[in-house]
Amino acid sequence: MKTSTYTRLGYGLAATGLIAALAGCGAAVENTAATSEPAVVEDDSHTHEDGTTHTHDSETDADTDAVAVGDLEAYLDAYSANNDNVDISYDDESIRIQGNGVPDFETGAFPNSGNPNSISEQDIDVTVTRNPTWTGEAVEVREPGMSLASVKFEPGTAERDPQTGAPIEAFNDIMDLGLDQNNAHVQPNGQYHFHADPSPLSDSDGTEHSALVGFMYDGYPVYTLYGYGAQDEVDGTVSEMQSSWQLKSGERSEGEPDGTYDGTYTTDYEFVEGSGDLDECNGIWTVTPEYPEGTYAYFITDEFPYISRCLNGEFDQTLANGGQGGMGQGQGPGGQGPGGQGPMGPGQGQFGAPPDRNAAAGTNNT
Repeated sequence: MKTSTYTRLGYGLAATGLIAALAGCGAAVENTAATSEPAVVEDDSHTHEDGTTHTHDSETDADTDAVAVGDLEAYLDAYSANNDNVDISYDDESIRIQGNGVPDFETGAFPNSGNPNSISEQDIDVTVTRNPTWTGEAVEVREPGMSLASVKFEPGTAERDPQTGAPIEAFNDIMDLGLDQNNAHVQPNGQYHFHADPSPLSDSDGTEHSALVGFMYDGYPVYTLYGYGAQDEVDGTVSEMQSSWQLKSGERSEGEPDGTYDGTYTTDYEFVEGSGDLDECNGIWTVTPEYPEGTYAYFITDEFPYISRCLNGEFDQTLANGGQGGMGQGQGPGGQGPGGQGPMGPGQGQFGAPPDRNAAAGTNNT
């Protein structure tokens, strides 16, 4: 059984004495309104800027539901047609997502007590390959992919414990990061982004496969909770995909924050191979409605890590690290990865060397 400690994105615990300046996503180090669990939305009724209100199962509504199995292009066409803020185009080689980064569904109120930033339109223009190259090297990334809604996935945070440098999870009991009902909030530049299940994009109640909600930057598709698992045919039998990351038990070790492992910090978790359905990147080789012949696919789960924090295919390093970080030679399975410090010393993280986040720690780019 493979067991590994979760160490990501410059998360080696050599204390920097720095914590992210809380003018970004977290407004205070302590707040009784801290969010310890991801939001689950039961009602997808929402109101547009013109004052009209309506309800549907998800942003991938009736037109995408009617798409034939295996017709990815028809699905993308329908999604793009149903969402005013995005334009999705494709050819035989790639898929391009263009949008303003503002979802076509209701968000929380921003600014709020935990997040002082206002949502603003972005210039989103992302292209991923339609012919991904599998490496199986599990290279860690800060921003693994983009939703079809042109809202990026970014599960980790920039917040740190000031004594140890331990990374604080978005869902915790010590710091309010102002997350809304979509498990999202806003960065200082106005960019809205998801930390966990993008609830309005999820349209399955567990009786059918979850909708395709985006692509990771290696080109493999992203789904929410429900999938066919290790099945090799689309037969309608689905189950909720389970993460193989587990919360450690007992007291935290020397060099870590005081207290018991409770999920407050990223390093409170470890990967235990085979304990769930998914691998360390929250992915699995499977079949899906859009890929009935089989594909590697990432799933967003209800439990840590929520959204994958590593990629198993070749990808553009610049995209996956938010345009930051250079290339550094990693010593773990990640091989060539963005430079930084890992648990075994500089540049030796489990997934290859993570990026240097010292500068980011002062900007709170959560």
